[in-house]
Amino acid sequence: MELGPILTSDIARANFRDVLDTAMIGGETVIERRGKQIAVVVNPQKWEAAKQAVQRVKQLELLLLSRKRYIEMKADPASHLVTQEQYEQMLLANGIVA
Repeated sequence: MELGPILTSDIARANFRDVLDTAMIGGETVIERRGKQIAVVVNPQKWEAAKQAVQRVKQLELLLLSRKRYIEMKADPASHLVTQEQYEQMLLANGIVA
């Protein structure tokens, strides 16, 4: 995915109306400070779509991990026994529960 124009923070501040207009019509504006990209201004629909895509990728990664663990457990059930505490730590480590 190609992003829109790259503006320094000073130029973006001076042209904030244009930055917002670009977002409103579906474009993106990258803002950088001291040569590093620090922000991207997009419209709320694109932001929500991106967040949902990230969430879906996380779900798919978890599904693949679960499938892998299932196959490993099926091959050698005794080697995959865990305590309740270990199970809860695994859930926390994988971002499944807070």
